[in-house]
Amino acid sequence: MEPTVNEVETSVTDIKTGSVVNAEMLEKATKELEDFAKSLEGKQYAINVGDHDTLDEFVDFIENKAEWKGAESRGIEKLYTKLKDAELTSEHIFLSALEIEGLHYFLSKNSGTGVASAAKHLKLDKIVAAGLAIIKGDNQKLMKLEGSRDAIRHGIQMDTTAETPAEQPANN
Repeated sequence: MEPTVNEVETSVTDIKTGSVVNAEMLEKATKELEDFAKSLEGKQYAINVGDHDTLDEFVDFIENKAEWKGAESRGIEKLYTKLKDAELTSEHIFLSALEIEGLHYFLSKNSGTGVASAAKHLKLDKIVAAGLAIIKGDNQKLMKLEGSRDAIRHGIQMDTTAETPAEQPANN
């Protein structure tokens, strides 16, 4: 099937597949992807720690209990400084994705004995897991945008009607 005059003006042919690529759609998808990726640079996520005592538990964990090896010491040092200097705003502190992932990493390496230390660990882990869930949503959106752009680049029509789990309404 031959493209119409209008399609020829806004399309190019993908040499590998011979598919017709809509240049306007590709440009729009690329810009949307770049804009979203740029919005993630330096993004700070609000982590609900509740109160100063819980924030102090995070500081104590990083200062005294977090296990590290070699270059991980830099992460410990940076997390300690960030948490020690963090200001509690409406029960929240603000951390980057890397800082949240670092906290998760060091918490996951931790071990203890007894119910009391397990309860304290689970409390901190639950707080960090909530932040990781938000980061996961951002990463899924980024991957979806990359997939859409790549599909357009190869002349593939994406099914955009399917909802991702993060976009589905909660069942109460």
